Amino acid sequence: MSTLESQPLAGAPRVPRSARHPEAAVPAWSDDATLRRVLLGAGGVLFALGNLLHPLEHNEAAEQAATWSAAHLLFGIGGVLVAAGLPLLAGRLGPGRLARAAYALVWVGFVTMPANAYIELFVAPNIDHHTMHEIESDMTLVALPLAFAFIIGVPLLGIVGWRVGGLSRPVAAGLVIAGVTLLLGPGLPVTEGYWIIPATVIAGLALAATTLPWSDNNRPRRGGS
Repeated sequence: MSTLESQPLAGAPRVPRSARHPEAAVPAWSDDATLRRVLLGAGGVLFALGNLLHPLEHNEAAEQAATWSAAHLLFGIGGVLVAAGLPLLAGRLGPGRLARAAYALVWVGFVTMPANAYIELFVAPNIDHHTMHEIESDMTLVALPLAFAFIIGVPLLGIVGWRVGGLSRPVAAGLVIAGVTLLLGPGLPVTEGYWIIPATVIAGLALAATTLPWSDNNRPRRGGS
């Protein structure tokens, strides 16, 4: 650039460099990431709210409760939304096998939630509880692995996220606590709702919390094993 080009004309007002060369604002994240963020955040909140509305006991009287339909509808929809938004976390967990296993288990656990919600919402209220119990027994070979995918995947996701720094410590701890509670809960001498509901609410809110702006600083420090 010549001296004449670099100097303003005499008497001409100085124009700030930023004003002479405007730059387009760069978005903090892509449109796809924004969509995933919305899906995961909304899904986590709906999943938590649906479980919060669920009766403490899972019996015939509970199927007639005022919140029965809303509870299963909300956590069923929430499960699908979480599964759709879960790829947002894939990059935070690193490329390790443990990270991929955690991601896959959690995704399978959430994406199959609507099947359970549908049965509880439209089948259970229309048949007697004994028949419903027989149906559930017949479905054990399919339902049990899916349940364990969720129960094992949630704390594993928290452990991986803690190790690589891809999740904040409170979020990772919440996921681990939720999963451990679901694993040990059947041995507790209390009604199942007293441990299932808090654990699933914590899991949903922890996943929703991963979409908050302060979580963007949590990038993997190293790959998982």
